[in-house]
Amino acid sequence: MSPLSNIASWVNSPGLNWSQIIISLSTAKFIFMSYMNIRQLGVLQRGKPPKTLEAEAMQAAYDKSRAYSLDKIKCSIAFDIWLYCDSLIYIKFNVYLALWQASAYASSVLPGSAKGEITQSVLLAAIELLAHNLIILPFMYYRDFYLEEKHDFNNSTSSQWLIDKSKESLILLVIHSALIAGTLKVVELAEDLFIWYTWLFISIFIIVVGTLYPYLILPLFYKSKPLGLGKLKDSIDSLAHKNGFPLANVNVVNGSKTSSHTSAFFTGFPWSKHIFLYDTMVDKFEVEETTAVLAHEIGHWALNHMLIQSVYLQLRVLLILSAFSLFYRNPYLYSSFGFNHTPVYVKFGIFCYILTPMNCALQFMSNVLSRKHEYEADAYAVNQSYREHTATALVKNYKNNGGVLDAHWLYSAYHHSHPLLHERLQAIKQVSHKIK
Repeated sequence: MSPLSNIASWVNSPGLNWSQIIISLSTAKFIFMSYMNIRQLGVLQRGKPPKTLEAEAMQAAYDKSRAYSLDKIKCSIAFDIWLYCDSLIYIKFNVYLALWQASAYASSVLPGSAKGEITQSVLLAAIELLAHNLIILPFMYYRDFYLEEKHDFNNSTSSQWLIDKSKESLILLVIHSALIAGTLKVVELAEDLFIWYTWLFISIFIIVVGTLYPYLILPLFYKSKPLGLGKLKDSIDSLAHKNGFPLANVNVVNGSKTSSHTSAFFTGFPWSKHIFLYDTMVDKFEVEETTAVLAHEIGHWALNHMLIQSVYLQLRVLLILSAFSLFYRNPYLYSSFGFNHTPVYVKFGIFCYILTPMNCALQFMSNVLSRKHEYEADAYAVNQSYREHTATALVKNYKNNGGVLDAHWLYSAYHHSHPLLHERLQAIKQVSHKIK
């Protein structure tokens, strides 16, 4: 027997107590997350920034960042406890079965042609999404109207916040429903080849939604307008032309209506790219600093980071689907949740609990890849003669966004997709020395 067959045979053993195994996995993750939070709390007790930042006169920024990070991590600890208790309730009291029965009742009132497992699964997903949003709503409100406002980042009003959260929920519901319905239909048609066809469908779906996001979804929350003529526009056009970047236009997004955080990104097709600058960045950064930020972003494009990340994501989806195939026909796993005939969507939902260790490992791997790309994009900007402005833009960005300036190595490796500020500044200096 092959190693894969041995694993499949073992996980389908009737002697395994899957309910207890899943509770143990959830508990292990909670303990792991708590351990990282406790270690990070210890780091945040330090009164001085890392030595490499002391020369940058960052004490005031460090004090502000430390206060913001302390409040965020305390909120995160409470949130983790809340989610852990919610997970235990789900497992212990067979909530999945109750929700499936509720979705069956909801689908019973639909016309005959609309009934079926796919429709019921979509309804179950909608019920889960609504329940999840209600569970996390108090934390989200606390974060935005106490934590963010306390540290001068929130510019939104309660009414605008409720409107935006309602829009987010509705959009997520539509996207989630389309993904579930499409995936289940592919599984139904593909039968034993469902892994490959499902992988292909999900990969295409992710790419399409990601590409269309700035054009179809972002305008529902923010208004944008073309960047006017002037020094900044000339600087960006010159940078794009120099690097062969297929720039179609530059848009300024009114992000300041909800937050004072700064941001910039680009999207589009290979032959036509669109840059989006938040007005907070345009207002707070010098022309050269904004151009340096975009030189960093163009570095991601020139070094094929977007393609690499896309391939990594697709391989991650394939790995998860392959692991799911080992449990797909496991009657003992699903009967432990009260199911006799288990629909595909419920199978995958229960399987996600078993994915916990693998997801944690993949999180570390994702951050390793992302950090490598950030260092490379910084080096690319430095090689574009933006060494000084790349550094000052990074410092400003961390100050404006309350970025974490110091962290325990394990906490940072798991939670941070970008290197810390002092790590990036040190790498920029090393690249500059090599150029000289």
